[in-house]
Amino acid sequence: MEDFGGGHPPADRRLLEEALVPLSLRRRRRGRAGTTDGEVESSRQTAEVNTGHTTPPASPPASNTGQNTPAGSQGVRSPGNSHIDIATPAAHGSRSSSVGQEQRPETHPDPAAARPQHTSAKKMRAGLRIASENIRGRGAARIAGSAKWKALADDIRRFKIGIMVIQETHMEEQHVEEVHRYYKHLKVINSSLLDNPTGAGGVALVFNKMLTNWETVESHVIVPGRVILARLTWHREDKLTVLAVYAPTRRPENHDMWEIIHDCLLDDASDLPMPDLMLGDFNFVEDAVDRFPARMSTMDAPAAFQRLKRLLQMSDGWRTTFPSEVEWTWRNHDRSAMSRIDRVYLTRRVMLTTGEWKTELSGITANDHSRISVEIVNPNMPVIGKGRWTMSQQLISDNKFVLKATELGQDAQRNIEGMVQSGMRTAEHNPQMRWSQLKTALRDLAKRRTKELAGIRAAEMAKKLKERDGIKARLRDMDEGDERTEAVADLRKIEEAIQDAKKGAHDKIFTFRMAKQWAEAETMCKSWFSWTKDRKPCDTMMALRRQGSDPPEYATNSKDMAELARAYHDSIQSADLEPAGNQLEAAEEETLAHRWWGELSTHRK
Repeated sequence: MEDFGGGHPPADRRLLEEALVPLSLRRRRRGRAGTTDGEVESSRQTAEVNTGHTTPPASPPASNTGQNTPAGSQGVRSPGNSHIDIATPAAHGSRSSSVGQEQRPETHPDPAAARPQHTSAKKMRAGLRIASENIRGRGAARIAGSAKWKALADDIRRFKIGIMVIQETHMEEQHVEEVHRYYKHLKVINSSLLDNPTGAGGVALVFNKMLTNWETVESHVIVPGRVILARLTWHREDKLTVLAVYAPTRRPENHDMWEIIHDCLLDDASDLPMPDLMLGDFNFVEDAVDRFPARMSTMDAPAAFQRLKRLLQMSDGWRTTFPSEVEWTWRNHDRSAMSRIDRVYLTRRVMLTTGEWKTELSGITANDHSRISVEIVNPNMPVIGKGRWTMSQQLISDNKFVLKATELGQDAQRNIEGMVQSGMRTAEHNPQMRWSQLKTALRDLAKRRTKELAGIRAAEMAKKLKERDGIKARLRDMDEGDERTEAVADLRKIEEAIQDAKKGAHDKIFTFRMAKQWAEAETMCKSWFSWTKDRKPCDTMMALRRQGSDPPEYATNSKDMAELARAYHDSIQSADLEPAGNQLEAAEEETLAHRWWGELSTHRK
């Protein structure tokens, strides 16, 4: 990445294997790759660093779950002259455009586009979650000892955040190297202030390697330590351009920064793409309702920013979605001042594909900024499930689950011992079947208990959030006085309780992870190999043609596609095992002829 500026398988099986190998793996792709602050500086770009990976990550990444550029179109013959097709842009119309462009080439009919649209983005792996948070510094001299970065890296992995914009990074090149060394699932593009890189300011984009095409990122620093423009390939040939900002707190520098961005985007010499979304810490509000107490200051709604918004044709996404809601993303320690200075602006075209807006206390910084996030959905992508289920390690210490699981195991053991002693064995009644039934019962028990525990935690958190929402609603209409002072104190109390709950969840995860690392680090085991390998996103199979369908019909649901692939695999396993009568006789005659000739040759010798 660089900154912007012996024996062979049967023919049918070989064709299938070639079709299932992503095109990106068969050809070489060229990718192009604290305290608050001071004044806006002259341009300088902090170079990103490519480092080797020699140390186990502090938070082991999960399995690959992301998307990449889809594979090329392949047709595979199957028995019966039917075939299974992998639908790709080559077969259904390719697109080479930016997500936010107003003029977009019309595509050919796509089978994925014809399916019913899902209202919930939770089931759509095609959704890309983008977030922003002011982390108020590294939290430690080195990244290895930073609890903030440990929690941040874990949240990006667990909550499937594709792109994270962070402010007040206080990082230099050596810190970026450390992030890449310890957290292999992250790619950081950072820009720091020239005069005080580790003590103030700084903005960065953090890419989740498992969910994004991070190798295609092109970046340009517009204002060092303040503004980064990054562009990457999303799905197929679509481009997504993100403008990450951290505005100064001083009015002159803040207002001047928007002018710099405006002029830089219009400069033909810079040849920068127009962003599809702009997010970060703006350090001002556009409406009095976004401050507590509700008021406008000379810092707010600068004319230069309004001019930039008109150029980009963007709007405040959260306010457009929730026009009458009250929310604050920043608060001081005693809650005497709060505001919604962290925002996401989007073009109209991108706005139509958004959902699941969130403003939440992450637990990374206390009494400061909240995390904001939004999910952008590509409706033309296939429906992809949540992946393989695994039992939560928390169940191991749950007494109710352990007692019930022990009871099930003892019952199965008695049954198996009885079968062995009696010698009675049938196809339906044998130790293997009883063992399989036990595993199924344990899995069902684990799922039920996990839902119960998750429901308890969710109910407790929902109660806290509901109480917080009620206090916010009261504060909106309150005048100064003892009643408002009491409500502010209640708000601080409930927000600290939410932050403590988030921190407690992080601590439990890290305790288990540290024990696992202590036991398995630098050993010949699956975990160690997983921690030390590079993270690459998976290619997405867009659709599969149903065998024998005429006109062609396509499956776009991952479960349906898996079933089609399974059926095809089963069919080629049984192909030609029982040849027709004439073929069988011919094969027997040929075999006997070879045997007779071999015996005759031996006799002559």
